[in-house]
Amino acid sequence: MVPARARPYMRSGAVPERRTARQWGGDHMADQEREGRIRQRAYHLWLAEGCPNGRDLEHWRAAEQAEAEAEAAQAARTGATARD
Repeated sequence: MVPARARPYMRSGAVPERRTARQWGGDHMADQEREGRIRQRAYHLWLAEGCPNGRDLEHWRAAEQAEAEAEAAQAARTGATARD
């Protein structure tokens, strides 16, 4: 496990556009899980780019986009399976 000091997305509290479960319009636990997946993606992007300072928002946005694409692909697979 990576030390807390090397995990800016997990300790900074500066997550852009943090929303409540009510704002997401869904289950609070599912929202927390989704945010955790985005946080992990952003962290891995940060690591892959050599841990640069000041690019947290860029990494967060890229992680949100990747998560949205993964969710859409999962929904498409689930929908295709349900019709068969």
